[in-house]
Amino acid sequence: MKFAPPHLLLRWLASLLLALLATACAAARSASPPPPPDIAGQLAEAARLSDERAYSAALDMLSAAAALDAENPQPYLAKGEIYLKQHRWELAEAAFRAALSRDPQNVAATLGMGEALLQRGEHVASRNYWRQAIALREGGGEGWRGLGRAYLAALDYPAAAEAFARAAEVDADGRSQW
Repeated sequence: MKFAPPHLLLRWLASLLLALLATACAAARSASPPPPPDIAGQLAEAARLSDERAYSAALDMLSAAAALDAENPQPYLAKGEIYLKQHRWELAEAAFRAALSRDPQNVAATLGMGEALLQRGEHVASRNYWRQAIALREGGGEGWRGLGRAYLAALDYPAAAEAFARAAEVDADGRSQW
């Protein structure tokens, strides 16, 4: 009985392994990434807890949601809003920064940053975020009102009056998120 020379067997085996590897790589590239986990229930429960002023439980729920879907800005945004309610400005700023790092165009996080910085006395930085919110909302009244408040805090009354006038032009219903 005659066998093929060893070098031919090794070539054949190497070709087979390369073919299998190429097929596996192609399959891995074509597979779509898994969908992000559904954290809507946790966000809703955290909102309910926040409305009931059970802030610690709400923050725990939001931390769990953030751990499940680390790329979603919503848990961080909700944490920032709770910290604003608690007047914990530095924690609010950190939460809004986390939300903005995941979605730089997030209007609510931009407004939240403006508010947190304003409350910390950082008027110039606050004004920058209010202006960014105005640009993101195409001149939204909330951004103009925040900008006006930042100018008031810095004792720049003419600029504050102009910002409040713009807010009245843009947003006639007068509702405020804060």
